[in-house]
Amino acid sequence: WGSLTLDNVDRIEMVRSSVGALYGGDAIGGGGNVITESGRGLEQPEYKAMFEVGSFNSFRESASVRGSDGKIDYAFAGSQFNADYPRDNNNFRRTSFRTSFGYEVSEDVYADVKTSYYQTDGGSPSSLAFPSVNDHLKREVTRVSPGVEWNASERFTTRAYYTFENQWQPSEDFGSVNRLSVRSHMFDLQNDLEFNDQLDGTAGLLFQHQDIERTTTSPFGGAFVAGLGSLSGYGQLEWEPRDYLRLFSTLRYDRYSDFQDALSWNRGVSATVPKTKTTIFGSVSSAVSTPTAQDLYFDFPAFGSFGNRNLKSESASTFEVGVRQPLMQKLELGVTWFRHEFQ
Repeated sequence: WGSLTLDNVDRIEMVRSSVGALYGGDAIGGGGNVITESGRGLEQPEYKAMFEVGSFNSFRESASVRGSDGKIDYAFAGSQFNADYPRDNNNFRRTSFRTSFGYEVSEDVYADVKTSYYQTDGGSPSSLAFPSVNDHLKREVTRVSPGVEWNASERFTTRAYYTFENQWQPSEDFGSVNRLSVRSHMFDLQNDLEFNDQLDGTAGLLFQHQDIERTTTSPFGGAFVAGLGSLSGYGQLEWEPRDYLRLFSTLRYDRYSDFQDALSWNRGVSATVPKTKTTIFGSVSSAVSTPTAQDLYFDFPAFGSFGNRNLKSESASTFEVGVRQPLMQKLELGVTWFRHEFQ
């Protein structure tokens, strides 16, 4: 996330409370949805170019283009950032590319493929008292995600996406070279159904698998190979019995390869006073997040294990209640009281 650029990004949506029941353990404390631009529906192509210069020999350039031609749409963006900070071995380089290509198979079927690549390389000068002239950290992330969306009817839509991501991270620390490789596969199937004007439903399946390998030239060790997988099913119902009242309920079941199965849920309600437009809302939820591979397997044979193979999943319970009051056309006042308990 520290290296994420805004190239080709249309908007970012944030949820500031636990949505683990819908999106899994990574969203145990909230969620962010990064929505990229596409050229779908554009009558004329759009072009953008930008150049920035600043202190410490910092330069940033970016360019993008998006548009459509008949049933085909496209979007491409790329950027480069360079900086040389005052200390020795304190330079930074970042290259980023992001693409999107889509095709309208028919009026009801749309297929697309999104790709992204970024590379960062930065020196690690260490402290002033113990400077380092060679240590550095490099990271490469490649992602490819083809998908298809089918509008089976006015009330039913299904989406299927496959995502492959490869993370490659070589670094040099105190003369030893450490390499971390993470290959991830994800298949996501989501169905949205509008039962009637008052009741909507969402249900889906999510399969994930990670292969993680860490190697090192250090005589102290720290290498491991691991594979982690999960299969999840989730569903949500949203009911609006009145224009001013909304209730929702979410349930999720996760089956893990290396951990105990988990059940997550979320319940919420919001009500709006018609005359004043005052909205009162509240929710209660329970979510589960599993340990990472490095939490489990990161070992140094010369010093013992820094990992713990007996780690259990983290659980969280969340309660919140709040009120929002629009004061003018573009001004809103709100307050929320919340409590998160993690174990």
